[in-house]
Parts: sequence; C-alpha cells; structure tokens
Amino acid sequence: MAWNQLEGNNLTGSIPSSFGNLSSLAKLYLHTNSLLGSIPNGLGRLTNLIDIWVGTNSLFGDIPLLFFDLSSLINFNVAVNQIHRVLPSDIGITLPNMQHFAISANHFTGTIPVSISNASKLEEFLVSDNKLTGSVPSTLRNCQNLQILNLSTNNLTSAIPPQVVGLATFIFLDLSDNHLIGNLPSNIGILKNLGKFHVHGNMLSGEIPSSFGSCVSLEILDVGNNSFQGSIPSSLSSLRGIVPTDGVFKNLSVVPIMRNTKRYGGISKFHLPACNFKRSTSTRSAIKLKAIIASFMEGFLGVILVLTLLFLLRLRKKNRAFASLTPQNTLFNLSYCDLHEATNGFSSANLVGIGSFGSVYKGIFGEDRALIVVKVLNLQHHKATKSIIAECEAFRNVRHQNLVKVLIACSSIDYQGNDFKALVFEFMVNGSLEERLHSPVIEDGNEEASKSLNLL
Repeated sequence: MAWNQLEGNNLTGSIPSSFGNLSSLAKLYLHTNSLLGSIPNGLGRLTNLIDIWVGTNSLFGDIPLLFFDLSSLINFNVAVNQIHRVLPSDIGITLPNMQHFAISANHFTGTIPVSISNASKLEEFLVSDNKLTGSVPSTLRNCQNLQILNLSTNNLTSAIPPQVVGLATFIFLDLSDNHLIGNLPSNIGILKNLGKFHVHGNMLSGEIPSSFGSCVSLEILDVGNNSFQGSIPSSLSSLRGIVPTDGVFKNLSVVPIMRNTKRYGGISKFHLPACNFKRSTSTRSAIKLKAIIASFMEGFLGVILVLTLLFLLRLRKKNRAFASLTPQNTLFNLSYCDLHEATNGFSSANLVGIGSFGSVYKGIFGEDRALIVVKVLNLQHHKATKSIIAECEAFRNVRHQNLVKVLIACSSIDYQGNDFKALVFEFMVNGSLEERLHSPVIEDGNEEASKSLNLL
C-alpha cells in the first residue's frame, strides 16, 4: 500500500499500530477526524513515508522521536491536536527534504531550533498557538524557499531579525501575539510578494517603516496593540491591494470609517481633521454646539428610522437570497492570498476545467474545510472583464434551485502586483451537467453508470 487516504470523516478510536507494518506506505492522510490517543511509534519506522497528515484530531501525548529521523518526509502536519514535545535541536538536519511543517495549536515547548535553516526546501513553517519561547531564529534567512511563516501566539521575546524579513519569497508572515520588542526592520520593502503581515499584540516600538510602500502585493497590514510612534507613512497610499479606489470605494460615503471615534488624517478624499491632539477653546465650543445639534437630531433621526424600517421590510424578500454573503460568513472577506492557499497555489492537481475566459479550480477553505470552486479570469483576454460583469449581473437577477450559487466575487492583486478577479462558487460533488448527459453508459450496475441521466 502506497497511500492511505481516510481524511475528512468522523473516524474515532486510535491510529492502528498495525500501520507501522506497512513498509511501503508513502502517504498517510488521517486529518480532520475524531481520532484519539497517541501516534504509534511504528509509524516512525516507515522509511518510505513522505507525507503524514494527522492534524485536526484529538491526539495527545508525545510524538515518536523516530519521526524526526525520517529524511524522506516532505509534508508533516499534526496541527490542532493536544501534543506535547520539545522540538529536537537538529530537526533541520534530520529533515532536509521538508517542505510543509505544521504543528500549530498544540502544546509544544522549548525554542525554535536554529538548525531549521538546514531545511533549505522548506516552504511553510506553521508553529502558532503553542508555548514556544526564546527568539525568532535569524538562521531562517537560509530557507530561501520559505513562503509562509506563522509563529503567532507563542512566548517569543526577541526582536524581529532583519535577516528574516529580507526573505523576498514571503507571501504570508504572522508574528502576532508574542512578546517581540524593538523596531520593525527597515528592509521590509523587499517583500514584493507579501500578501498578509501580522505583528499585532507585541511590544514593538519606533516608527512604521516607509518601505512598506514597496510591498506592492500587500492586502492585510496589522500592526495594532504595539507601541509604535510617529506618523503614518504616506508611502502606504501606493499599496494597491490595501487602499482600494474602485468598486464600493468610489462612494466615500459608504466606506466604514465612522466607527473610529478618534479619526484624524488619512487620505484627502475623506476630508478628516488633521492630526492635532491639543484642543483649543474653539474646539471645546464646537463640542458644545455638536451636543445641541445632537439633541435636535434625535427626533429627526427617529422619523428617518421609521421610514428606513419600512423600506427594509419591503426589500427583505429580495435580499433573502443574498444571506450567504453577510459579513458573518468568512467567505465574505476572501482575498487573493486566501484563494491561493485554498487551491494549493492554483495547482494543476486542483484544476477542474478551462473555459473561454479563465480556469476553474477546486479548493478547500477555512477550519471547517469547506469545499469551494474558484473561477479565475484570464484578464489578458480582452473580453474577460466584460464576461465577469455579465456573469455577475446574471447571477444577481436570476435565482433557481438548479443553478450553482455564487458565494463571493474577489477583486484583488496577485503576488506580482497584477490585477486578479475571480468568482467563488459552491462545490457540487456530482460533477457537471455535461458529464451526466454524455458520460458513457455502462450496463453493469456500476455506481457511476447510475449517475448518468437518460431521457426519462
């Protein structure tokens, strides 16, 4: 047996120790089940093992040390369990072929080994939500293929090494909710492909580097709950993915900035007051005047509220079909980075089909492993933009139980700074109508044959 794929079920009990006797086993997929107990020691003796995915279960205890001697391992994922262990100091040396390493949401302790730099093929290093201490290893700079680094929610106490930030391959970097100190490295502008950057919940200080303006693919910049000082760099206005000017942002009256009670500065189009925290006598008088006006407006707003409620009741039926697109739905905020991760980098293995104006990929999104379909438009085709507008218009006006539902439209920037547009649909497990009409008819009671549609 080369593969064992049992992921995404409701399997219970423990991982059978007999799996350790499958000497030819190369890939073991048991993630997203309800498995209990510890990982059998015998699995660490499978010298042909290249992939092991046992994340999102209820496994506990220790991980056999033999695992960290499997030089053949490429993908190692035990995330979202209750596993205790200190990472071996020589992990990067003993796992030289490692590409995906995920132990997030467990109880790992100790420090991040500096030997991780020897894993030169490493692309994803996910160790968030553990109890790791010490520093962010500057030796990570040697992982020249590293794209996703998540060290968040640990007890790291160092400064952020400029050598690590200098890895131009990053598309996702999360160092949030630690005890990091010092300034943000000024060379952060080298991260041209960076889509998401999180350092909130630390003890960082100094100014926000103006070099952020060179991160042309940046969509999320989260530096909250630190001790940064100085002004907001004007260079942030050049971030196309983070300061949109099209779509809903053409109408500045609906941009949601009013919840910020201390709103000052910003782009000139918002017409907000300048950053000045010294209130003069005229300012205090203005505040009193605002209080008087507010009292007068209460009655007027009451009338407006009644009219608004009547209007909303009228539209209630019309808007019911759009319930799946409420802000509570995590798909509402999908970005290019999210879709890139969901489709494994829009890999050919996830390709469902190719149409006139783009390609269609299958994806897995979120903690609940929701299946989605992503239709990516080929914007090099001169009719592609008109096509997506027409398609959105059609889906907005047509409802039918046999039409696939559009979950969200995504307009973003890819990692090269190019425009990216896609539609996200529900995944329909039974294939397409064409397959059901034109698939070969096999007269042997085959399950696939029973899915074929005949005239009746």
